[in-house]
Amino acid sequence: MKHLLLVVASCVFIACNSGNNSVILNEPKTDDEGEVNNGFTQELQLSIESFVVTNDIDYDFEILKGNEPYSVNVANKEDAKTTITGNKVTVNLLNSTANITVTDSKQQSKSIQIYSSAPSLSHHGYTLVSDPDSTHFINNLDFGSGGYTIKKIKGSSATAEIEGTNNLKITSIKPGNSYFQIIDKRGSIAPLEVVVLLNYILTNKSAEIIAIPDEVISIPLQYGEGDWQLTEDTSSSNLIEEVTLMPKGSMNKYDVLQINTTKTSAVGMADILLKDKVDNYARITIKIQP
Repeated sequence: MKHLLLVVASCVFIACNSGNNSVILNEPKTDDEGEVNNGFTQELQLSIESFVVTNDIDYDFEILKGNEPYSVNVANKEDAKTTITGNKVTVNLLNSTANITVTDSKQQSKSIQIYSSAPSLSHHGYTLVSDPDSTHFINNLDFGSGGYTIKKIKGSSATAEIEGTNNLKITSIKPGNSYFQIIDKRGSIAPLEVVVLLNYILTNKSAEIIAIPDEVISIPLQYGEGDWQLTEDTSSSNLIEEVTLMPKGSMNKYDVLQINTTKTSAVGMADILLKDKVDNYARITIKIQP
């Protein structure tokens, strides 16, 4: 009986280890830190917090965890340029503030805001107000990294060009507003607005002025006794962007009325009514044409 039991046990052992039905278990896969990853989504993690302050014009950070491939997006393309190499992200700042979003293949995303105090990124643009048929210079442009170029955005009232390495020449041609971008060699942008005034002198109680959209009209009020005031609100007119009354002083002998026409393509007529300190009234009609 003992002999029989040994034979049966031996047969069972042989049967369990023969044939092609054996199962091979693979070793569990691990990530770079040795943690087991069996195909599940990894949480996206960056090496920085959501807000960063730096003194530099370039900033690097790393993607610590996530699911490749990754993409990097800048909220405003004029604020920064980005490159990604493996898990390293490089941000070339073009403005003092940039909002960056990193997204992985599982649509997980992390957003960060980078603020730089670098002097070359702290620019607010340039504005020139001039009369027609005049030339002006802005010497020693002080933003960005040099190597400037000029891009015209819109308007035909003026031209702008770079002279030498960092000087700007502006030629005012006719009344109207013109807009440009000054761009340095890294891609930083400073806006340039050139306002060429339409000048008119009020010498009696009424006037009609022909204007165009997006224009600034300057009117010294020689008629009357001064201390002029607007007698009605002009904010409801879709043809007038802004009206400003500047009292006489050391810079101007008379009160000056400044009218900014609409920046849209709207045309038509708008009246502006005024009264001086002894109740003289004046009416200025602005006729806006294309």
